[in-house]
Amino acid sequence: MALTGVMPWHQATWQHLTRLADSGRMPHALLIHGAHGVGKQQLAEALIARTLCASPADQACGHCHSCAMLASGYHRICCESRLKRVSVKSASTRFAKLIALSHKPPSRVVIE
Repeated sequence: MALTGVMPWHQATWQHLTRLADSGRMPHALLIHGAHGVGKQQLAEALIARTLCASPADQACGHCHSCAMLASGYHRICCESRLKRVSVKSASTRFAKLIALSHKPPSRVVIE
């Protein structure tokens, strides 16, 4: 997962999400939806990077250990799936593994 910026048309959403995160009011889950090709994946990846970053500003710093792990494609508390459908059992198993692996709660990230 490369550390990327936010598309200009997502700036209002980005500002809202960062305000929620900074105030400790980020929802436990987000559903990002929209038309194909509008940058949903990029928005999600930028939010993941900022969430896992050790010293985020407006976006992830890109220099800390967590950012380096994420940029390299290996981060212990982030996993991704391209499955169209995920069973409840599969999701529960995935979350249990994330909880067991996590050394820095509370941030855990799954992209389905």
